[in-house]
Amino acid sequence: MAKSEEIVLLCGGGRTNRLAGQIIEVVNSRRIGQTPLKLSHTDFGWFSDGEPDHAFNSWEEIRDKHVVLFLSTHNMELVLELLILIRAIKKRYGAKSLTVVLPFMAFRRQDHPEIDAEFDLNLWFIENIKQNGADRLVVCDIHSKRTLENCQAVGLEAHHVKPTPLYAAALTDTVTQATELGKKLKVISPDKGSLLRCIALAKMIKASVVVSLKKRSETGNIVTKVEPSPEETRMIEGLAAEHGVSIELISEEVVKDVICILREDELDTGGTASYTCRDLMRAGAHRVELVVTHMKCSPTWKRKIVRKSPFHRIYGGDTIYREYQDRTGGLVVDIFTDVIIAETLAEVLDSLE
Repeated sequence: MAKSEEIVLLCGGGRTNRLAGQIIEVVNSRRIGQTPLKLSHTDFGWFSDGEPDHAFNSWEEIRDKHVVLFLSTHNMELVLELLILIRAIKKRYGAKSLTVVLPFMAFRRQDHPEIDAEFDLNLWFIENIKQNGADRLVVCDIHSKRTLENCQAVGLEAHHVKPTPLYAAALTDTVTQATELGKKLKVISPDKGSLLRCIALAKMIKASVVVSLKKRSETGNIVTKVEPSPEETRMIEGLAAEHGVSIELISEEVVKDVICILREDELDTGGTASYTCRDLMRAGAHRVELVVTHMKCSPTWKRKIVRKSPFHRIYGGDTIYREYQDRTGGLVVDIFTDVIIAETLAEVLDSLE
C-alpha cells in the first residue's frame, strides 16, 4: 500500500470538487493508521482566444507520486481539459502513476465499430487517455461492455463502479408499497443494451424484467412492438437462465396494473424516457418510476420530464453536478455515489506500491 505522502489527489473541472471531496472522506475512513489524504486543485484559466491556460502552481508535488485525477467529461471543453491534464501530469511533471476517476465518461454511446457511418469515438477517447499517460481508469455505470473491451484492447486498466445497490436501497419503499397494494413490480429495460443493468436491479429487489426491442423506422420514429429475431430470443432466454430471472417482451398485457421501474444509464434531453413512460401508462401501468445514473440534463429536459411529469418519482445519480436551474423541487431524488466510488478507489490505492 502506498503511503499518503506518496499520493496526490487532484481535482479537474466539471464541478467534481464536491463529489471528489465526499469520495476522499470515505477513502480516508478506510485508510486506518494513514495520514488523511487531501484534495489539490488546478489553476484554471483561458486565453482571450479561448485556448486553455491551465497550470499547476505546485507542480513539484506531482513528480514521482501516484496521482489521482477527478474530472467529469460531460462536454467537449472538459474532454480537452482531461487530455491536457493527463499529459501534463504524466509526461510533463513525471508522476509515477496516474489514476483517472471519471464519474461520467464522454462518448459512452459512440461504441459501435460495426456501424460504418459512426466514428467509434469511444475507442478514440480511450486510446487518447492511454496514449497521453493514464495508467488506469475508474468509471461509473458505463453504457455498455464495449468500454471495458476497448480499455483492455489498448492496455488501460479499468475499474467499473456499479451503482445498483444504491438504487435497490432507494427503492425499498416502492418494493414495500408494491407488496401492500398487491401489485407486481417489474424493471423495464428500454432496449437490449440495458438488459444486464436491469437484471442486476431486478435480482436485488426481487422483481422480474421486461425488455423492449425498440428500433427506429426509416422515418426515424421509434417502433416498440418488435418481434425478436432468433438470435435475440436465444440471448434473452440465455440471460434469464444464467441469472435466474424472468424476462418478458414488452406488451400491454405484461405491464398492465404493474409498478414499473424504468432503468436508464443516463438522462439527456429526456425524450426517450418520457416517451417510454407515457407508452407504459397508456398500456395500463399502475405507475412508472425512473432510475437513472447520469443526470446529463441537456436543454429542454425539464419540458419533457419535469413539467407535467409522467413519472411518479425519479431517482437520479450525482455523477454530474446539477446546477440550481436543473433542480426539480423534489421530483428527482438524489442518489449519492460517493461511497460506492470510494470503495473502488480505496482498493486501487491499496494496490499501489
